Order: sequence, then C-alpha cells, then structure tokens
Amino acid sequence: MPKDAINLNELLLKIKKGGIKMDLPLITYPGAGTDLFFVFQDSGLNVLIGHEGNGKTKFLTQIIIQLLDDMQNNDPRFINWKLLYVDTERPVSQYAKSVEHIFATTTLPTPEVCSRLHFLSVMDLGCKTILKSI
Repeated sequence: MPKDAINLNELLLKIKKGGIKMDLPLITYPGAGTDLFFVFQDSGLNVLIGHEGNGKTKFLTQIIIQLLDDMQNNDPRFINWKLLYVDTERPVSQYAKSVEHIFATTTLPTPEVCSRLHFLSVMDLGCKTILKSI
C-alpha cells in the first residue's frame, strides 16, 4: 500500500498545540572556531559513523564523560537514563583504554557509572546475535 503524503497544515497544527515533541540536542559542543554544534538528540537511537581514524572514539568518549558528569550533577533530563556504547570494530586491547579513560575522568562514582553505562563489543558477532544482545 502506498504511503500518503503528509498534510503539512495538520502537522504544523499538531506542533503548535504541543501534540508532537520536538527532539532537542543533548549537548552543545564547541567547534574549532566560534561555532557551536548540537550533538545527539534526546530521543531515539543516536549513531556515530565515519571512516577509520577520523576521531569517532575520542569524540564519543568525551561525549560519554560529559553525559555522565551531567548525570552526576543531577541534570533532570538524565534522571533515569542509561547509555549503551556499542563498539563495532575494535579489539579489547583498544576499547579497554577508552573505557578506562571514561572511569578515570568522569565525576560520577564508579558504581553509578556501572549502572548507567553499558558497553557492548560486537566485533566478532553476527547480526542476529548483535540484535539479541542489544
């Protein structure tokens, strides 16, 4: 069955009446100059992709630390939040250093980090096993 086009007037009316919650950025991240970048949304699944060596892991590690610190500071947006960090390409010798850095740097106590941050390495898993694990 073909999908009908969205009625933009109805959509705008729902937005104005508060019937649709707009996604908001979780973090404002400073760029190299004066630019600010809005990073990740407050709903759904956020995925970070890119080519090997372009800094995804370093960036994501910093973002995770910032989110955990916001949890420590009782930011109301993160009261019941948990983070799932899925690594798709690195062996334990590499991702262990990132995880160690997160624990060493965040202000959130270790037991709380363990209850809020979940890590899944899927480098050696097939698609069905990955979905089941998540």
